[in-house]
Amino acid sequence: MSAAGEAKITFRSSFTDDALSRNAALRLAELIADLRSEVYGDTGSVSVRTTRGTVLVTLAWYR
Repeated sequence: MSAAGEAKITFRSSFTDDALSRNAALRLAELIADLRSEVYGDTGSVSVRTTRGTVLVTLAWYR
């Protein structure tokens, strides 16, 4: 945990094409949002960032 209510998870991808990287980031965000909604029944948001901190996608989920 890095701050209250914030968790950081690291995934590695070897995509070099920006379109593929953004598509993979969106799919990962959807997976995490669906998991949180289904298993925990909570609300929140998930952002997928590059190693340099650039946000590729942010996705919110609701109960």
